[in-house]
Amino acid sequence: MHSFAKKMMQLPLTVSLYGMKHLADLVVHPSTSQASPDLIRRFESQFVTFMRDALIAGDRLAEEKLDPLLHAFTPNGLGSGHLYKTGIDAVRVIAEGLSARVQGSGRELVWQELGNKLQSFGTFRYVESVLDISRRSDMALSTLVQKTNACDSYNKVWATEGLGHFYTEWVWQDGQVPEHLLTDETLTGLPVSCMVALHAGMGLSLAKHCLEDVTKKSERKEIEKVVVRFIELCTDNARPGFVGISFEALGLIVQTLYPTLRLLFDQVLHKHAPNLLGLYWHGIGRGSYFMPRSSLTWDKTDWASLRAPHELGQMNLYAGLAWPVTLVNIRHPEVMAHFIARNGEFFEANDAFASGIAAALVVWRHSTGGDEYLDRFCSFQPHTNNQMLRRRWADWIQLPSQIALPQVFNLVQEHQCFDVLFYYQSQRDLLKTLETA
Repeated sequence: MHSFAKKMMQLPLTVSLYGMKHLADLVVHPSTSQASPDLIRRFESQFVTFMRDALIAGDRLAEEKLDPLLHAFTPNGLGSGHLYKTGIDAVRVIAEGLSARVQGSGRELVWQELGNKLQSFGTFRYVESVLDISRRSDMALSTLVQKTNACDSYNKVWATEGLGHFYTEWVWQDGQVPEHLLTDETLTGLPVSCMVALHAGMGLSLAKHCLEDVTKKSERKEIEKVVVRFIELCTDNARPGFVGISFEALGLIVQTLYPTLRLLFDQVLHKHAPNLLGLYWHGIGRGSYFMPRSSLTWDKTDWASLRAPHELGQMNLYAGLAWPVTLVNIRHPEVMAHFIARNGEFFEANDAFASGIAAALVVWRHSTGGDEYLDRFCSFQPHTNNQMLRRRWADWIQLPSQIALPQVFNLVQEHQCFDVLFYYQSQRDLLKTLETA
């Protein structure tokens, strides 16, 4: 392991948490609003340095095989995640506090985006803390899902996805192999609105465990066995029309934990399961948004790494990337506008990114029943004289959503085939697929 990463992991956890909480209290304290712009800029600069060092360490840690670290992210690890959730919340409060303190600088949206990422990730990853689940809790999935009703619509989606992951992890930790987790007859009473998120979370756990013995030196035969096993688990545990959602998680896990093996998995799928390639690269795109280095801003290095070896992969990569950019920031459409203003040139050549946005909005409507965030996002108009941005917003978000939300939504609801939204299709082709389902 890199020496810097070792030092990061050796820091006293409680000291780090108390320090971050103290900084968070300072940033949001009313007296801070009277601080000079120069003082705020100095604090912001120091926080950026801290974040960059932490994110570089995160990139390096992702390349290492760290069983003790991975164990910390399971239901049995470190107080079921309460300490980690506290740390994430502290960083989120600082980011959101900076966003409020630097209004008008152009940097406020960068901090708001980071705050949104930490909010969604923290709710998903440490759902047991959010919903106050303990080993003494009733672990029936239907009971756990009911607990999400205490959340607002935004956090409920991430908490439900977190439950899909948490519940599957709990089964693994109990020494069992997951079987019929979401197809069991006892789950017929679960609201269908939670199914996309549950399948997505379950897929992440299945993928992580199938790949737990994989290393950078793994050979093709080992990867082939992993893929076969993962397909079997997804098929056995997912409902028809949702299987592809769980399988798409393979790409996200490969991208975030095994990025050097992306092409090897692509080659194996191309030979043995070519019909799943689109889902795989869609997951890679979705995972790219959560890579540590891209947590603050995207630069040319980040975009250079977002390349697939074929058009199918590239289209799905961009469509997959659109999902978290849209849903993580759905409460703040101005953050999406800022992302498009900075990076829109990369999506001009085709409709993949726009297709991903529309599909994500359909799933959000399904998962929430439609909420104020969706309404505001779809009706938002960028407050700018930038005509290019206004055109892209109209072409990529407003017009596609006007078709997707009534037509695509009604068809996927009717046929219960939500996994068709998890790989790229043009809107016209998607409608044809659904109309002939």
